[in-house]
Amino acid sequence: MALPRLLAALLLATVFALPVAAQGKATPYVDGENGIAMLPPDKWKCIPTPKEMKYKEWMPEQKLKMVAKWSAPQGDADNRPMDLEVYEIKEAKTVEAALQGYVDEKSSLGRSLEVLKQQDILIQGKHKGKFVLADPKNNGFGYTIAIVCNGEKSFALEFTGSLSRAEKAMPDRLKVVMTFQFLSAKDIEKIRKAGPKLLPGWQVNKTEHYDIQYNCDKEFAVVVGRHLEAILLEYQKFFPLDSFGGGPVVVEGKEKEAGSQKVTLERMTVKLFGKNEEFQSYALANGVGGAAAYFSPMQNELCGYKTVSQGKTLSIHIMYHEAMHQYLHALFGEEVRIPIWLNEGMAEYFFGGEFSDQTGRFTIGLNKVRIDTIRQACRDGSFIPLAKLFKYTQGQYYANPDLCYAEGWSIAYFMWTTPDAKYKGVIESFMKKLRQTKDADEAFDGTFGKLDMDQLEKDWKDYVVNKM
Repeated sequence: MALPRLLAALLLATVFALPVAAQGKATPYVDGENGIAMLPPDKWKCIPTPKEMKYKEWMPEQKLKMVAKWSAPQGDADNRPMDLEVYEIKEAKTVEAALQGYVDEKSSLGRSLEVLKQQDILIQGKHKGKFVLADPKNNGFGYTIAIVCNGEKSFALEFTGSLSRAEKAMPDRLKVVMTFQFLSAKDIEKIRKAGPKLLPGWQVNKTEHYDIQYNCDKEFAVVVGRHLEAILLEYQKFFPLDSFGGGPVVVEGKEKEAGSQKVTLERMTVKLFGKNEEFQSYALANGVGGAAAYFSPMQNELCGYKTVSQGKTLSIHIMYHEAMHQYLHALFGEEVRIPIWLNEGMAEYFFGGEFSDQTGRFTIGLNKVRIDTIRQACRDGSFIPLAKLFKYTQGQYYANPDLCYAEGWSIAYFMWTTPDAKYKGVIESFMKKLRQTKDADEAFDGTFGKLDMDQLEKDWKDYVVNKM
């Protein structure tokens, strides 16, 4: 899709202002949110960087915020991967303070960053900076860093690669650094009015409720979109919008039609990666390791990739799980903390969903990944007593994931499928009270707390062993 004319003009003006030797065929990077622009190394791939945390109180404040990243198509002569990461250095308004803040933050990660050499540079003919060669004491890796500052904001441009070759590469790295620009307030306003744009190589599939950004094959993105829209209807059977949240909005594209207003949610973002290594790098920057997909409430996005070993099936079932977390977060917001056993248990309930291409509908069956684990635990007595599980913290739950996920799923499945009337609607009533009170203990006392816990455990075990 063509860039808006004013943004294209800005990009053109930016490129013409860059040193000719650095221009090549690289796509200019223009960031109106952070007020910077530059030309990355030619043929290096732009990698998505984590969004700013929405709920900053959940995480400790950090001095460095990554705003852009590129990776070379291949490693250097020592076969080490080469990356360029751009960081905003917070609360630093001089070059000296910025360099110290960068060194301190990098050293706080458990390594001692040693500055080997540095030189003064001048950006745009007026903004002072430092060009630095540093040893992070990390298995032969080296950093070439540019610190740039305009008196209000400071940034670090960090090149990684082999330490033995870093010094030789400094002249080429400096050419890239000298393309860096601080944008004027007028240019920033133009970019912001033009609206956000996707990174090079990324596209978006817009469904009724989801913005699915992807750099994988389009077919998979379309399949995920169709499945998520269908399973969203299943989520809403248990937690309808008119009972749990949402507000009237005008349906996009139907503004002039009668009845164009309906109760809905803000659009939900999904990011699909084509390669596992790119997904894992992005996930790790968000504090997530080893997952095939995850939902980040702090950044309000669902992220995943198409698994190679098991094709689309496993990926999509994990999406069912994570999308349930995303939907509940959209309904309840950041102030409501759903107990971990129920949050994961309900998500695992939908993991077992099966989509019909013929009808476009779901049937929710047994979670085949979890059933054998919990059935055996109920038979041999190794299950966690329900009264204990209901009070588990996130750390306790994740410390024994196989059993806890299986048990949480089986409780949700039991309470949603048993014909026993005394358990019908208990989960929904709990969630309504939780949304009203924002107090999990109070909501529990008014719902689960009214049940005979010993009888609940007995009925649940019998259901798991004999009726599932």
